[in-house]
Amino acid sequence: MMTGPLKTCMGVFLGSALVLFNALPCSADGSSDLSEMQKELRALKAEVDTLRSDLSTDKEELKVQNDELLASKKEYSQLSEQVRGLRQADPADVETLKDQIKREIGVIPNVYNDLSRKIRIGLNLRTRAEYARNFGQITTQAGALNGPASGFGAWQFSDGISSNQQSVVSNRVRLNIDADVHEHLRAFFQLQDSRFWGVENTGLGSVARAQGGGIGAGNAGQNTLDMHQGYIDVRKLFDYPVTVRIGRQEIIWGDHRMFGSFGWHNIANSWDAIRGMYDTENYAAEAWAAITRHDPGLGRTTNPQGGVRQKSNDHQVYASMFTFKKLVPDGTLQLMLMTDNDQWERPLVGARAGRSQLLGGNQKIWNAGFRVAGKVGKAIDYSGEYHEQWGKIAQANHRARAGYAAVGYTFHEVGWKPRVGLEGNWSPGSGHGPSNARGQKSRTFWNFYPTNHKHYGYMDQMAWMNMRAVRGSVKIKPTKKLVAWADVWGFWLDNVHDSWYNAAQAQMRGYTQPSNPNARNPSSHLGTEVDLTAKYKLYKNVGLQAGYSHFFTGDYIEDTNSVGTDPATSGLRRGHGDADSDWGYMQVTVGF
Repeated sequence: MMTGPLKTCMGVFLGSALVLFNALPCSADGSSDLSEMQKELRALKAEVDTLRSDLSTDKEELKVQNDELLASKKEYSQLSEQVRGLRQADPADVETLKDQIKREIGVIPNVYNDLSRKIRIGLNLRTRAEYARNFGQITTQAGALNGPASGFGAWQFSDGISSNQQSVVSNRVRLNIDADVHEHLRAFFQLQDSRFWGVENTGLGSVARAQGGGIGAGNAGQNTLDMHQGYIDVRKLFDYPVTVRIGRQEIIWGDHRMFGSFGWHNIANSWDAIRGMYDTENYAAEAWAAITRHDPGLGRTTNPQGGVRQKSNDHQVYASMFTFKKLVPDGTLQLMLMTDNDQWERPLVGARAGRSQLLGGNQKIWNAGFRVAGKVGKAIDYSGEYHEQWGKIAQANHRARAGYAAVGYTFHEVGWKPRVGLEGNWSPGSGHGPSNARGQKSRTFWNFYPTNHKHYGYMDQMAWMNMRAVRGSVKIKPTKKLVAWADVWGFWLDNVHDSWYNAAQAQMRGYTQPSNPNARNPSSHLGTEVDLTAKYKLYKNVGLQAGYSHFFTGDYIEDTNSVGTDPATSGLRRGHGDADSDWGYMQVTVGF
């Protein structure tokens, strides 16, 4: 078979020869030479004819081979279909068919190739051992384990007389299945098992509890097996850059200050929600709605005739955010609007001013805020966030705010590339008594659903509520696998007549105004916390992490101690002073 280029070359060659032949002068002396050239041209023509014949033969052979290839491909498809149909067949028949396929086409077709490309399976395991002295935070995680030895289990520090040491080992396993079905559909499923070693009503542990040596009947310590996430994504909706996600999912905004996964906790946080997301090169937007509780029978009432009146006790959260990706040079700007709507009409509880409002009675809180984060040049990084809140909690009007600002500098030209940072946080508290009387205002900021472990000290002693906090930090990277950092925190209450709230937004302790009007207020200084942390990447899928923290107690803790009183203070609880607290951990994670 003569290809196009070959035909062109042969044509040019023959044409050139004929032109040359015609251009030769006619003479007697040249007649013999002309005769010789004619003979050579005829010989050359004969060779070209032979070449054409050979190429034509090759073309026929190539066509035959192509037909054979198409027949083999068709047979391959037929045999693959037979393999699919025999998935439930006798294994011996399947092996016989496989041998036949291998003899005929040389390979065994993988009928699951498409499926394996669309489904990814992942596993994440985390085991963490923690130790604490004069600090009950880790034991409250583990359910019914004993609190501080002083007997005041709800308080996180010992009384300075009794020493308290605790330890616990937690384990979390997550199994992920991620199915990228096609361009417009994705499904994700995550099963999670959360355990505390030795805190489970199975095996020898159940025998110990039956003999009175355990911690009580039933499973404790958040030992659960549950679906942490399970959702579908409908992508490129109507061919726009829009994704709709429906089902149980983690929702993280910014750096977790208002909505976070709280992954440090063994169970962590996820939402039953519907969420719409729009994403382009310059802008992004999202809006979602979630139900955190639906129980019509909660708090129901009965009349003398035995009739039952059920209430709408739903708890919903609605939120939206718009992100400018390029409005701020080398940074992002996010505008947020959210509302927390708790319709549970429960009576107020007798706690401190701010927290009692948030725990008792129905509440509807609106929040508007913004977050900005970026870099200036290569070395300077910055971030800041501010929120305003309004609404109603029980009978009290709610109006609160909170903000923070942080800046850091990285020395890229110095060994270990150290980064130094400075950060300030502020959120006011309520100054009135514990009641929510009509006309009063709740000024305690509602922190929504954050990952506070990241932000206000790793001992989890603070929330973004009734607080002032300052942090100084240093971070180094000695090797590609090792990174370490140190944080020093100073904590104060913004208003001593409001409560102190930990990372879970639970009341740590509060101050009750004594009957003596001349009694002085307690100090607002809660204490100073030092956090030392290191992370090491052992292998590609294996990581190690360790940390140590120490809390130097401030005057507020001594002023509000429950043990002993100083008559000179006329009502303030002073005398023994709480001891400092220590906490440390070691953690291993495996993920793929």
